[in-house]
Amino acid sequence: MTLTLLLGLTLSLPTMIDEPTPAAETAATRGREIYLAGKTTGPEIRLVLVNADLEMPATSFPCASCHGESGRGTREGGLVPPGIRWPELMRPATVELTGRKRIAYDLESLKKVIIDGFDPSGVELHPGMPRYKMSDPQLEDLIAYLRVVGEEEVFDPGVEPEVIRFGSVLPLSGAKESTGTSIRKALEAWSEQLSIQGIYGRKIEWVFEDSASTREGTVTALKRIVEKDVFALVSCHLPPGTEGIEEILAGSEIPMIGPLTTTPRPEDPPFRWIYYLLPSFYHQSKSLVEYICIEVPGSRPTVAVVMEEGQLFDDALSGVIEQLAIFGSEPLLEIVPAEGHFDPVLIADALVDSGAEVVVVLARGPLVSRMTHRLAILDSKIRLFTLGSVLGKDAFTLADSVAARTYISYPSVVERRQSDLTWLLYLARDTGFRIESAAVQGSALASVKLVQDTMERCGRRLSRDLFIDQLEKTQEFRTGLVPPITFSPSRHVGAVGSHVMQINLSEGRFDPVSPWIIPRLTHRKGER
Repeated sequence: MTLTLLLGLTLSLPTMIDEPTPAAETAATRGREIYLAGKTTGPEIRLVLVNADLEMPATSFPCASCHGESGRGTREGGLVPPGIRWPELMRPATVELTGRKRIAYDLESLKKVIIDGFDPSGVELHPGMPRYKMSDPQLEDLIAYLRVVGEEEVFDPGVEPEVIRFGSVLPLSGAKESTGTSIRKALEAWSEQLSIQGIYGRKIEWVFEDSASTREGTVTALKRIVEKDVFALVSCHLPPGTEGIEEILAGSEIPMIGPLTTTPRPEDPPFRWIYYLLPSFYHQSKSLVEYICIEVPGSRPTVAVVMEEGQLFDDALSGVIEQLAIFGSEPLLEIVPAEGHFDPVLIADALVDSGAEVVVVLARGPLVSRMTHRLAILDSKIRLFTLGSVLGKDAFTLADSVAARTYISYPSVVERRQSDLTWLLYLARDTGFRIESAAVQGSALASVKLVQDTMERCGRRLSRDLFIDQLEKTQEFRTGLVPPITFSPSRHVGAVGSHVMQINLSEGRFDPVSPWIIPRLTHRKGER
C-alpha cells in the first residue's frame, strides 16, 4: 500500500460551523497552504506514520495528495481515500474500505482525528493515516479551510477568479520621472500582450505608486502599496541607500521580484521576500578577480585595490579581498581614503610608486576617468579593472592609452538569441511599446517574463507560498534580456557572475574578453 494511498484514509470528517467571517477567511487562506502544501507560517508541521514508526515533514504528503485539491478524494492502488468536503464531514458515513459506519464529526473529534487518528466513535483509523503534529493556531487554520474546500476558492491578496494584480513602486515624478515612466510602459506593454489569453484565464492588472525619485518617497510608497490588494511587487525602482524595505515586506509577507537597484545586498541566509535578477557588486568584483587570476595560467600579477569610501562599495571590496584569498594572494596595496578625500592624482602617483601590475578601482566614473588621465601622464602601464555599471558612459572619457588597458565587469547578456529579439519585436508591434531606456526596461521585462513562467508552473491554484516555492526551483531560466536566472532557497540573486569587457574607444563600444564568469568559492587543486 503506497504512502499516498494511506494518507488518503485520513479524514472522513464533518462538523457544525457557521458561515465564515472575514477573519476566518484569513485563517482559511493559511489553512489552504497546510492542506495543499503541508506548510504555513509558524513551526514546521510534522507527520507520523504509526505503521512505519516514521516521522517526516508534512510537506512530504500534504492532505491534497490523497484527498485531492477539491477534497473529493481520489483512487489509489485500489483504495478510495474518502472525500472530506464539509457536507460529507457533517453527516454519518460508511467507510468504503471496511464497510464500518461512523458518526458525524464535531469540532473536537475533528481535531482529535487529525492529531491522534481516532474517529468520533473512538475507533482508530487505518495505520496508514498520518498523525499530524502542529500548533493549535495551525490546526484552527486547517479546519477553517476544510469548511470551504471544494465549495469556494480561497485567494491570496491580489488573486481573483479572473485577475492577478501586481504592484510596482516607481519614480513617476521628480528627477527620475523619465526612468519610472519608461519602466511603467514596459510593464503595461507586457500585460497588454497577455490580455487575450491571460494566465490560466486570469488577466494582469497593475497598481503603481510614485516614489517621487527619493529614498524617503520610496519607503512611503512601499508602505502604501503593501496595504493594497496586490499579489507581489515587481520591478520596483529602489534608489541606493533606501532603508527599511525588508521590514515592510516581512510585515506584509509580500514578495518583491526583480527590484531595480544599483547593487543587491544579499543576506546569508537570503531574506525570504526579495529576489534579485542581476549580480551585486560583490559578485561582479569576484568575477573580475577571477579573470585576473586565471587569464594567464600559472601567473599571478600583483594587485592593488582602490576604493571610494562609502557603503556603496563595501561589498565590492569584500569580494575582491575574498577572491584574491581563494587564489592564495592579497593586495599589494589597499587605498581607501576617508570620505570626501578621494584624490585621483595622488592615488595615481601612489599606484605607480607601488609597482602594482593591476589595480581594481571601486569608485564613481568621473573619479576613475581623472585617475586614468594622471596615469597617462606618468606613462603607467598598469592595467585597470572596474565595475562597468558604475563607470557607465564615463568609460569613453578615459585617457586613450589607459583605456586600452581598462577592463570592466559587464553583468548583462553579450549576445541575444533570435527568438528573444523576435519577442521584443512582437511586443513593440502589438502594443506600440518603444525602447526608451534599454537597461532598465530590459530588466523590468525580464522580471515579468520570470513571473509569468513561475505562475505558469504554479497552475491555476496560485498562492504566495506556492509561487515562492516554484520561484526557488528556477534553473537557468533564459529571458534573453538578462543572463540566465537560477534561484534556490539559499540563493536569491538570479545571476552571480559577469562578463569581462575591454573598452574600445575608437569604435565607442565594449568588446568581450571572457565568457560569463561565475567566481569559484574555493581554489581548485593543482592551481597556483
